[in-house]
Amino acid sequence: MKIFGSVLAAVFALAASGAEVVRGEKAAAWFPEKVRTAAIVDAARWDFAPGVEYGYAYCTNLFGRAGDLHVVRVELAKAAVRPWIDQGAFASNKHHRLSRTSAAAAKTRALFSLNGGFFTWKKLVPYYRMKVRGEVLASEAGGTMGLAFSGDGKRTLVGTVPEKELPDWENFMAGEGLLSNGRCALDVKRPPIPAKNPEAPRTFLGMDAERKYLWAFVTGGRQKGVRKSWGLGYFDVSELMAWFGCRDGVNMDGGGSTTLAVRADALPADPASLSPEAHPAQGAKGYWILNATSDGSERAVLDHVQFWDAKSGPAEAK
Repeated sequence: MKIFGSVLAAVFALAASGAEVVRGEKAAAWFPEKVRTAAIVDAARWDFAPGVEYGYAYCTNLFGRAGDLHVVRVELAKAAVRPWIDQGAFASNKHHRLSRTSAAAAKTRALFSLNGGFFTWKKLVPYYRMKVRGEVLASEAGGTMGLAFSGDGKRTLVGTVPEKELPDWENFMAGEGLLSNGRCALDVKRPPIPAKNPEAPRTFLGMDAERKYLWAFVTGGRQKGVRKSWGLGYFDVSELMAWFGCRDGVNMDGGGSTTLAVRADALPADPASLSPEAHPAQGAKGYWILNATSDGSERAVLDHVQFWDAKSGPAEAK
């Protein structure tokens, strides 16, 4: 019972993309010690692309609970990728629609994509502020902490953008600020009532003080089968980002919305056979969902955070 997936190591010594795949119980060396010692029983690591590293770990004692952890580390100066806020859901400020993360990624050929921020179900507008290609879209709330980047992909920031500096960024998606200047951004102490610190699947983004790395995190939750994954609370998320060396971090939409969709050519061999316990699933044509979605299938959401490479992007968006 020690190793769930190590028997597959020889089979996946080489990825379809040419990247080396490592499986077993040992997480990626760039995972922090507090995660690598959290009773890991299954782990994997490979590169999606040069400068874009992926690490996975299933821990049975992460903050005292079992759970899945997917992490993508983008080395901004080295990686030939750039963030992009998918605007497929926004025909205009008055006409919004929902789309699945993998389906939206397939339209732009994104290298990988995450679900975006919180939104209102009835009005179908972003809950936190969003700015896409210079246009501020309708939102229920403000918020100046989030992911910001220039349209040419030369500048990227996860953190606080002062109101007066928002015009300097072409794209911006605000989220719940959970880590600021290396400290938990929540105003209250860790609460004893679980309802105030709900455990759930999470999607969150972080960046270190030197702005060398952009971190994308997806964690499991609400899985009570053989592969239990209870989920993380807000305080857990802020602490986890700090472990990885993030100075600032934001929480995006979680729960059933949490999705990590990856283009098939960035994955080793047949993703469905990578781990019998993790159950990667096929998304839209040419894409795989690496995390176990808590709804049992991919949820359609309002917006997405995509990462484009040389193969990505419709001509009108470049």
